[in-house]
Amino acid sequence: MFKLYFDNFQNYGMMNLRSFLRFLILLLVDLLSIYLANYLSILFRLFLGVINVIVFPDNFPYLIGPFWPSWIWVIFLSLMAFYRLYTSTYTFWEELRRIINVGFFSFLLIMAISYIGRWYGFDTRFFLGLTSLFFIPISITIRTIVKYFLYRFDFFSYRAVLLVDSKDSLKIVSKALKSNKFLLIHIKSIVLLRNFNDDEIERVVSRVNNSRVNNSRVNSLKNIDVVVISLENVPEEFLSKVVSKLHSVVKKTYFIPNIGELPLLNSEMLFVMSHDLPFILIRNNLLQPTNKLIKRSFDILFSLFALILFLPVLVILSLLIVLESPGWPIYKARRIGKGGNEFACYKLRSMYKDADERLKEILASDPLKREEWEKYRKLKDDPRITKIGKFIRKLSLDELPQFFNVIKGEMSVVGPRAVTREEIEKYYRDEGRYYYYLVTPGITGLWQVSGRNEKDYDFRVKTDIWYVENWSFWLDIVIILKTIPAVVKSEGAY
Repeated sequence: MFKLYFDNFQNYGMMNLRSFLRFLILLLVDLLSIYLANYLSILFRLFLGVINVIVFPDNFPYLIGPFWPSWIWVIFLSLMAFYRLYTSTYTFWEELRRIINVGFFSFLLIMAISYIGRWYGFDTRFFLGLTSLFFIPISITIRTIVKYFLYRFDFFSYRAVLLVDSKDSLKIVSKALKSNKFLLIHIKSIVLLRNFNDDEIERVVSRVNNSRVNNSRVNSLKNIDVVVISLENVPEEFLSKVVSKLHSVVKKTYFIPNIGELPLLNSEMLFVMSHDLPFILIRNNLLQPTNKLIKRSFDILFSLFALILFLPVLVILSLLIVLESPGWPIYKARRIGKGGNEFACYKLRSMYKDADERLKEILASDPLKREEWEKYRKLKDDPRITKIGKFIRKLSLDELPQFFNVIKGEMSVVGPRAVTREEIEKYYRDEGRYYYYLVTPGITGLWQVSGRNEKDYDFRVKTDIWYVENWSFWLDIVIILKTIPAVVKSEGAY
């Protein structure tokens, strides 16, 4: 008995040690990020000539991060703690969102406090605030590198027991955890439920708690931090009991509810304590006028910037297209937009002028090509495409003129893929058609960054529905950021 208590004490002590070391490592990472962000802002000031490099002693406090006023360090670290970036783990994109919030609010606080206190001149206040903006990319970069090694070095990861009632759940949850290493969760043991009774609960708890059942050791596990529960068909009473039991054994329990395809990305949990009743608030963000204004404003500003940036590229590509295949370099494809209205979708012409006739001949003579076209609405090694067309399609440069569609309000930067009337009638059933008509199609979208042409059409429709149901401005930002590596790698493009 004494040895059992001693073992449990050792286990909890080891878990607390790992938690403390994780906290300490992340704290040091953030201190380094703040220092580097400060140093980068100083270099920026030197570059602009705000600081005189020759008078080094007078500027020494500005050049060395630790000589900063202590309240600035407190602001950064307090905000990181407020957003639970030391005590909880998140996916990469969620952690990035929280770090952006830290950078934004630290900028506002530094500017406001230094202004109210009448400390420093405007230029110094501004560059102190600029440190907050530099902090964002530096922090997420260093945290990504450090978390990679924390995950690889097993001692610092969260050791988990996975509790499932089917092999399908096991496969899905295991894949999700392995693909999100930022969570730092390692599955150390799997418990596949056989029955839903009290004996089964004791078996589960014994696996987690490293206790003894009938004086025999049952698959003992040491230093378990979390339990991940994914149960599809389980009685409510059994679930309540097993969660209650595990709650007293481990610090954290992740519960994956079986709620189908509900749009939960922007959901919020409300709880009525007097009736022990939870409410899940599900928002349709795209129906809110403020969000519509934000999305439209972003579309216009982003498109203007993109057109100015890529105008020389558009001119050069247009000349190359005309040289290889005489004719107008811009192709107007008839596509369906918001509300089911048809519009002319601009594209750089990547095919020969008689492309439609060539397609009819291919589909009539080649059954395999016809089957591929029916499934994907695209063809690999398409003979209709010109040499320059293959290049611009591979890098998605043929879609650059669509920024003009965005300015006109016919398209958005991010949204469902623009499709034809035929595709709407054939692939988009009632639900899919409703959600597609609800928004303007996008230049990029969730389907494009999810393997695009390598996925079948049903997957495209599902991603369109999921995007509309779960839309947020941050989701658009994530898709844009994911588009960059997808285009560079030419993932699924042909």
